[in-house]
Amino acid sequence: MVNYFLSQGRRLHNFSDLVHQIHKPVIDDIRKVQKHWATLRNKEIEKVAGKMNDVYLKTNKIEKGIEDYFGVVQFVMDFSTDSVAQKRVGSRQPARQEPQ
Repeated sequence: MVNYFLSQGRRLHNFSDLVHQIHKPVIDDIRKVQKHWATLRNKEIEKVAGKMNDVYLKTNKIEKGIEDYFGVVQFVMDFSTDSVAQKRVGSRQPARQEPQ
């Protein structure tokens, strides 16, 4: 999921600022996972699967199909940098109970 957000997030205006907030051990782990999955990729299957997913989404009234995913990425990444929104959501969560 993180890989998807990073790959789709490259289009965002504040992408580099967001990436700089990720700790080095996390980046190292992401690279390790990417390297592993790169050895298993099949571009032809990936292309067909992408088209099938796009048709599935459009059939289910998601007009933009897989392009709509970028809107979700934009929303999540914008939320992660919006301190006012985070405070609003955080204020709705019940207070944490400390173990006794």
